[in-house]
Amino acid sequence: MALDLVREPPSAADLDWAMARLVRLVQAERAPLLAAMVCCVEQDGRIAPEEAELLRAVAWTLGCPLPLRDD
Repeated sequence: MALDLVREPPSAADLDWAMARLVRLVQAERAPLLAAMVCCVEQDGRIAPEEAELLRAVAWTLGCPLPLRDD
C-alpha cells in the first residue's frame, strides 16, 4: 500500500471523520490497530508528549485505554 506524505496537519473535520470510521471496528480489530500505532510512535526510539497524548486519546475513544508511562 502506498502512503503519501501529508505536508499539512489534518483538520478537526478530518480527525472526526477518521475517528468515526475507527469506532466502527469490532473489538478484535482494535488491539492490533493500537499495537501497530504504538510501533509507529516508538519507531524512532522516543515518544514525544504529543504522540503519547494522541495515542492515548485514540485508545480511549476505542474503549481500550492505555496506561500512562513513567519514562
